[in-house]
Amino acid sequence: MHLEWITAPLFLSALLAIACCGCLFLFCSLKGELRATQIRYLKERASAEKTITELKAGLEALEKEVAQRREQPPVGLLAPPQPVAGLNLTKRSQAIQLSRRGENPSQIATALGVPLNEVELLLKVHRLVISQL
Repeated sequence: MHLEWITAPLFLSALLAIACCGCLFLFCSLKGELRATQIRYLKERASAEKTITELKAGLEALEKEVAQRREQPPVGLLAPPQPVAGLNLTKRSQAIQLSRRGENPSQIATALGVPLNEVELLLKVHRLVISQL
C-alpha cells in the first residue's frame, strides 16, 4: 500500500505548522523586546526630564544671582567710606595739652573720643616737629 498521497500532504502541513509556530515565537519575542525597550526608553526619558528640570532650576537661581549682582555696584567702585570725625584743630591742641600734663595716649584717646592710633601718630609728629626746632 502506498500511502504517499496521505503522508506527503500531512508532512507538508506539519512543516507549515512548525514554520507558523516559529514565526509566532519570533513575533512574540520581538514584541517582548520592543516592550522592554519602550520601558527602558520611558525610564531614561523620565530621568532626562528630571535632570533637565533640576538644571533649569539651577539656571534660574544663577540668573537671579546675576540680576542681584548687577543691581549692586561693583566692589572696586564702591563709594569711599565717609570719613570719621578725626582730630580737628581743637582736638589736636587738646591732645597736645593733655600729653604735656603727663596723660598717656590711651587716656587722651578716651577723653577726646578719637582712635588711639591717631593720638599716637599726632604725638609722634609733634615730638618730631619740636625736635626739629
